Amino acid sequence: MAPMPDNTQQKGLLPGAGGPHASPPTPRTNAQHQVRQVRRAAAIRDTIDSVLLLVVDVFFFFWPEAHVPFLSRASSVLVLILANVLLVGFWVVTRSIPRWRARRIAKSWDSEERSKFGSR
Repeated sequence: MAPMPDNTQQKGLLPGAGGPHASPPTPRTNAQHQVRQVRRAAAIRDTIDSVLLLVVDVFFFFWPEAHVPFLSRASSVLVLILANVLLVGFWVVTRSIPRWRARRIAKSWDSEERSKFGSR
């Protein structure tokens, strides 16, 4: 087997890297389109969840006989309010934690990397 040529003549590059004049890699996918699709799907899912929550609340409050089995009407209202608070809290946490983690990771980037993605 023939020995492989040594492409690591420049000290700062990894093997196979082309140097300062190398062309950038060709993208194989349209990430912006995929991100838009995922965000649209998440917005639709959130809208459906919100409408369902609102329908259950309206149904419960406007139908006086509605209650959780083995609980009084007042206790059932407290259970419904607690369920709403937990669900809204879950929505907030599931959207906030990934954003916080991304910001924490992005703090380690240099200014050139940050400028690629813009500041929001």
